[in-house]
Amino acid sequence: QGGGGAVRLVMGVDLLFKALRRHPGIEELAERGCAALWHLSCGAERHAGGLAGVEPDLQAQFGARSDAESTIALAMRRHPASRVVQEAGCALFATLSSIADSAERLRSVEASHVVLAAMIRHERDTGVQAEGCGALAAFGSVPRLAESIPTEGMNRVVRALEALSADAGVVTHACLAIASLAELGGEGRSTESSSGTPRGVLLTVFADGRNPSDQTPVDAGTPNVNMLTSPNVNMLTFGVTQSTRLWADGNA
Repeated sequence: QGGGGAVRLVMGVDLLFKALRRHPGIEELAERGCAALWHLSCGAERHAGGLAGVEPDLQAQFGARSDAESTIALAMRRHPASRVVQEAGCALFATLSSIADSAERLRSVEASHVVLAAMIRHERDTGVQAEGCGALAAFGSVPRLAESIPTEGMNRVVRALEALSADAGVVTHACLAIASLAELGGEGRSTESSSGTPRGVLLTVFADGRNPSDQTPVDAGTPNVNMLTSPNVNMLTFGVTQSTRLWADGNA
């Protein structure tokens, strides 16, 4: 893109944030604005469940804005029925959590509660569930944010994994979230899932070889075929390894 392209991207980010703040009630603007910021902050690969990093110039631009977190939270609260706003908002929160000085601002706008509200409202939407799990996983790795995650966080992640196990994006981010939240210990492990524990759900999805969303049995011991055909099998394997290692000794 060259230097001029980088400058235009930075200016574009600034204009998008200003538009979202000036016209918070326009849903189409919120959808297009949040989606554009998501794309700019994480790259197109993020839509496919990848973990592309933020380019330095854009990372600096996001980090320099004291209103980034509140702007995204405002859009999500004003447009709770929009799956586009909720999905992009969760993804943006995850990105912002990795930027210095953002943690306290995310806490002040109660980002973890906004994410949980999105996951509850859109419990059957794979995009919202995947990005919601991704945000909670990111929050759990930042001490100041981890403290703000309600105990309902683990419950919601496990429910997403249980209900939408055919989606590789949901499974990948849910496994990472389970690993991240379980590290918090204590009530962070609690769950009201029908399978009892995060470990129980993981075994159902990967060991029993069936999709919990429809309970259709297949040959015993066969992994979920949807997982084996995932284009992000390396990230999926990493997520599963990170989560299941916590219960390698049967301590769940």
